[in-house]
Amino acid sequence: MSKSLEEHAGPIPEAWEGEERSYIFECRLGRAQQLKDLGNQHFKRSEWVPALARYKKALYHAHFDELQSWDLMDHHKEMLAGVAGPVKLNFVVCILKLLEAGGELDDSEVAKEDGEAETWLDRAEEVCNEVIKLDPSSAKAHYRRAQVLERRGDLAGAEACLD
Repeated sequence: MSKSLEEHAGPIPEAWEGEERSYIFECRLGRAQQLKDLGNQHFKRSEWVPALARYKKALYHAHFDELQSWDLMDHHKEMLAGVAGPVKLNFVVCILKLLEAGGELDDSEVAKEDGEAETWLDRAEEVCNEVIKLDPSSAKAHYRRAQVLERRGDLAGAEACLD
C-alpha cells in the first residue's frame, strides 16, 4: 500500500513559514497539500490573511520551474495540477477579498519572490494566467481573472474573460 502525499511530507513544523522545499517530489507536494488544507480551513471561516499565508507557502512548495516541470511524468503533472490549481485560485480570492476590505493588504508593490508582478492585482492576474495556461478550459480560472480585471476597472477585459 502506498503512502499518501501528506504521509510523505510528515508533520508540519511549528516554523512552517521558514521551511525550505524538499528535493523529493512527493514530500514537496505533500507539504503543499497540507498547507492547502489548512488554508482551506481559514478560507471557509473568511480568515483571509492566514489563508493567504498558507496558500502562499503551499505555492512555494508546489512551484517547479519550467525545466523541472518538463522532466515530470504525466501522472506527476496531474498530481501537481490537482494541488496547485485550486491553491492558485483560492490565493486570488484571498487577494481580492483583502484588497476589497482594505487595511491588511493594499495594491502596493509585491515582493519579487512572489513572481514578476508589481502589485497584488498584477500577481492575482499572473496566477490566473498560470492556471489558464495549464488548463485553458478552466471556467473558474477565467472567472477569477474576470474578477481581477473588474477590480482594475477593465470591464471590457472582464467581459471577454467570461465569454
